[in-house]
Amino acid sequence: MFSLINVAGLAIGISAALIIFLLVQFDFSFDKQHKDAGRIYRVVSESGPRNEVYKNPGVPVPMFTAIENEVTGIETAVPIIMKSYDVKVTSTSDSGISTIKYRDNAKLIYTNNNYFKLLNYEWEAGNSGHALDNPLQTVLTEERANVYFPHKKPADIIGKQLLYDDSLLTTVTGVVKALKENTDFTFKEFVSISTVSTSALKNNYNWDQWNAVNSDLQLFVKLSPGISSKKLTADLTGLLIKHKDEDPATSNSKLLLQPLSDIHFNAEYGTFDQRVANKPTLFALLIVALFLLLLGCINFINLSTAQASERAKEIGIRKTIGAFKGQLVKQFLMETVILTIAAAVISIFLAPVILNLFSDFIPPEINSSFIFTVPVFVFVLLLVIIVSLLSGLYPSLIITKYKPASVLKGQFTSAQSSKGNNNFRRVLTVFQFGIAQFFIIATLIVGQQVYYSLSKDLGFKKDAIAYIRLPWKDKSQTKKSVLLQKIKSQEGIELACLANSAPSSPNTMSSDIRYFNGKNDMETDVEQKYGGPDYFKLYQLKLLAGRATMPSDTISEYVINETYSKILGFAQPADAIGKMLDGGMSGYKIPIVGVMADFHTKSTHVAIKPLLVASGSRFNTIHFAFSKTAEGTVAWQRTLQKIEADWKEIYPGEPFEYTFFDESIAAFYKTETNTVKLLKWSSALAVFISCLGLLGLVIFMANKRTKEIGVRKVLGATTIQIVSMLSKDFIKLVLIALVIASPLAYYFMSKWLQDFVYRINIPIWVFAVTGIGAVLIAFATISYQSINAARANPVKSLRTE
Repeated sequence: MFSLINVAGLAIGISAALIIFLLVQFDFSFDKQHKDAGRIYRVVSESGPRNEVYKNPGVPVPMFTAIENEVTGIETAVPIIMKSYDVKVTSTSDSGISTIKYRDNAKLIYTNNNYFKLLNYEWEAGNSGHALDNPLQTVLTEERANVYFPHKKPADIIGKQLLYDDSLLTTVTGVVKALKENTDFTFKEFVSISTVSTSALKNNYNWDQWNAVNSDLQLFVKLSPGISSKKLTADLTGLLIKHKDEDPATSNSKLLLQPLSDIHFNAEYGTFDQRVANKPTLFALLIVALFLLLLGCINFINLSTAQASERAKEIGIRKTIGAFKGQLVKQFLMETVILTIAAAVISIFLAPVILNLFSDFIPPEINSSFIFTVPVFVFVLLLVIIVSLLSGLYPSLIITKYKPASVLKGQFTSAQSSKGNNNFRRVLTVFQFGIAQFFIIATLIVGQQVYYSLSKDLGFKKDAIAYIRLPWKDKSQTKKSVLLQKIKSQEGIELACLANSAPSSPNTMSSDIRYFNGKNDMETDVEQKYGGPDYFKLYQLKLLAGRATMPSDTISEYVINETYSKILGFAQPADAIGKMLDGGMSGYKIPIVGVMADFHTKSTHVAIKPLLVASGSRFNTIHFAFSKTAEGTVAWQRTLQKIEADWKEIYPGEPFEYTFFDESIAAFYKTETNTVKLLKWSSALAVFISCLGLLGLVIFMANKRTKEIGVRKVLGATTIQIVSMLSKDFIKLVLIALVIASPLAYYFMSKWLQDFVYRINIPIWVFAVTGIGAVLIAFATISYQSINAARANPVKSLRTE
C-alpha cells in the first residue's frame, strides 16, 4: 500500500514536470538560431494622450527610408509589409495550358534582400544578394515552391511567374529553405518592397504619412557592433518627433527597440498573427511542477519515517553483522531509486494522455513524439536522480541512526523512533495541504475574474449577434447593398447593418486627431470605428447627447465616446456637440454630432480609451442580430444556411465565414480560461497527492494504536470518540495550512488581478469555502480507515498483548 502511494504521488509529479519541461523548452527555443541575434531588434511605436499608452508593432512607412538616411549605428534595416493575396499559377503541359488559383494565400510579405541576411536563410536557387532588387520579383520557400510548381527542381522554378490578385504579375527570382528551428518568422513568399513603393499600391499604406501607424507595416534592424540600443532608441524617437513636427517637451510619440528574444513573449506588440507565449505563465507552470514533485517527495518522506520503527530490528541486525552506515544509506536510497524509476516509467505513458487533455493549452507542435527524444531522456534521468535524493536521503539517514544494542535488547520503542520525527512530519503535512489550498483559492479567484469579465456590462449588446466580413478585394458597393437587403429580409433576422469592426474586436485602427480649444491645439491618438444609425441600434450603444452618424459616402460626422469628451475638456457631453475635429484619415474638419457612453473595445485588462465612430463608406462587414422569435442554435443555423445561399449567389467562389460576437469577446480571455483549467487540475492533483499521503499516515497510525483503541473500547469509548481521536490531529494540520495559505494566496492573487483595470475584489467566502472543502476532503480520507479501526473487535488486539 505504501509503495503504491509513493509511486502514484511521484508519477503524478514527474508527469507534470515532463509536460511542463516540453512546453518551456519549446517556447524558449524560438529564434535562437540566428547569427548575432542579440543585435537584432524590432522598431515599435508608442503614443497616447496624458497617462495613456498605445502600443503598436508597426511604424510610419517613411521610417523605412529615413532610418537608413538619417540614423547611424544600424548595420541592416529590413522593412516588412504583411499581406494576403489570391495567387494564380499558369503551367503548360502535354494536356495544354492550365491555371490554378490559390485563395487568400497567407504568409506573404513585401521586403528587401536584407531580410535573408538578417535571418540566415539557406538558398536553393537564385542570387541571394539581388533576388529582390527590382519591382515584381518574388522569392519562395521550398515548401511553397513545391505547391505552385510540383515536381520541379528549384533551379527550374527561376523565371516562372505568379499572378497576385489578377493585377501583380511577378517573376520568381529565388528559392530558399524555410527556417528549420522554432521561429515566429514563418513567411513563405517574399515580394520586393519596390513593388509597392514604385506603384499605386503605396496609396494603400499611407506611404508618406508620419502620423499613421499600421501593425502590418513593421521594421527590423540589426545594430552595428558596440552600438547602444538605449542611444539608438533616443535617436529614433527624435527622428519621429522631428518629422511629425511635434514639441519634444510635450510629445508622447516614441519609437522603441524590442529585442528579437522578446517577440515570442510580448503580447502587447504581438508576433505575426501567431501564438504569443507568456513568460509569467511559463514560470508559474514551473512552480506548479516543482510543487507537485515536492508533494510526491513529502509523501515518501512522511511514510518512510513513519515506518522507521518497523525496520528497526532489520537495521540492528545488519549493523551487528558488520554493515556500515554508508552501505545502509545506499540500500535505502536504492529502494527509493527503484520506486522513482517505476514512477518515471508510468509518467512517460501518462504524458500523451496529458498532452491530449490540455491540447487547447499546449501548442500543436508539441506531440507525443517529443517525449522520446534525447533532451527528454536526459531530463527524466536528472529528475529521477534529484527526486530520489529528495525523497530517500533524509529517511535513510534517520533510519540508519538507530543503535543496534538498544534495538536488539528490546529497549527501542515506537515512541522513541518517532519522537524526533513527528513534528517534522506535521510540518510536511501542513506544507502539502497549504499548497493544495493555495491552488484551490487561486482557482476560485481566477474563475471569479473570468466570470466577471464575461458577464460585466461592457456597454453594448453582445448576445445573439453575428457578423460576416465581405471580400476586401471586391469593392462593389452594389453587391454589399444587395447582400445586406437579402439578410434583412430573412425571417430570423431582427436587424442588420453595414459597418466596419464590431464594438469590441482584436483589430485596432487609430490616428492622431486634433482639436483647437481656442487657446492651443490638443492632439490625441483616437481609435476609430465606422458605422451608421443601425450600427448604434443593433449593438444598443447608448447616446448621452446628440445623435448617431447618418449614412454618407464620405467621412462627414463623428460620434465620440465620453472618455474622449472629457479629455477634450467638456464638462457635459452636450457641450461637445457641434465642435470640429481636425485630422485622422479624412484630413479635414469634421463636426461632432453625438457623444456616446463608454464601452469596452478590448478586454478588461485595459482601460477605456478615446474612441470615435465615423460615418462614411469604409464598410467591409455586415452585422446582424437574430430575432427573438428565432432563438436557439437550431433556428440560428437555419438562418445562417439561408444567408450562406445568398452569399454564394453574390460572391460565388468566396468562402462564407461568420463569427458570433460573444465568442470573439470570450477569445480575449482565452489565456485566463486556460489558466482556470490548469489551476483546476493542479488543485485536484495537489489535493489527491496530499490525501494519498494522509491516507498512508492514518493507516500507519491506526495500526500502531490498535491496542490503545482496544483498551479504550473496553473502557467504554464509542466509535465516534475513537474516530474523533484519530482525526482531530490531522484536521488541525489542515486548518493550520489554511491559516498559512490564505494570506499568501491573497497577496499573490492581488498582484495577478492588478493586470486587469476592471477587476473583482477578492471575496472572503473564497477562503471559507476552501477551508471547509479541505477539512471535508481530509475527513473523508481519514474517516474510512478510522471507522474500521474503531469498529474492530478489541478482543483480537488485546489477545496479542
